[in-house]
Amino acid sequence: MPSTQVESAVVERSPVTFDHLPELELPPGYVPHRPLGVAVAAVLFGLGGGVLIVAAVLAMLVDVGGPLIPPSYWIFGSTTLSVNVVLLGVGVALLVVADGLWRQEEWSLYTTTLLALGTAIYFVFSGSVTIFVALLIVLSVYLLAVRRYFV
Repeated sequence: MPSTQVESAVVERSPVTFDHLPELELPPGYVPHRPLGVAVAAVLFGLGGGVLIVAAVLAMLVDVGGPLIPPSYWIFGSTTLSVNVVLLGVGVALLVVADGLWRQEEWSLYTTTLLALGTAIYFVFSGSVTIFVALLIVLSVYLLAVRRYFV
């Protein structure tokens, strides 16, 4: 009896590679849905900015008009007018960034990411590593992960 040998044909396939992916075509004016984490961050930034603005205005009133508010309710203690103006500016900046996050504008995404990472680095080098540092790093990574939702 003749013996038959079956040779297995192994086909070597090389992986498919592309130079680039095709552009994602969206209708004009299309804005993707806002991720929940971005909405939460925008609301928290807005609340923080609002608190800073109210605190700065109240502290300015105390500087100008005397003790309208008992010292036990002061948020920042005794401050000068220049410190109050800086607090007011930071509060307004937080409100602007919160509005940009809510509207999914790309500049606010990178501004928030850089501020969060910068604050985390500052806390690490100042020796006050807490859960807040971990939250800032998670926020930065999350914002970079959802950057495709920003236009």
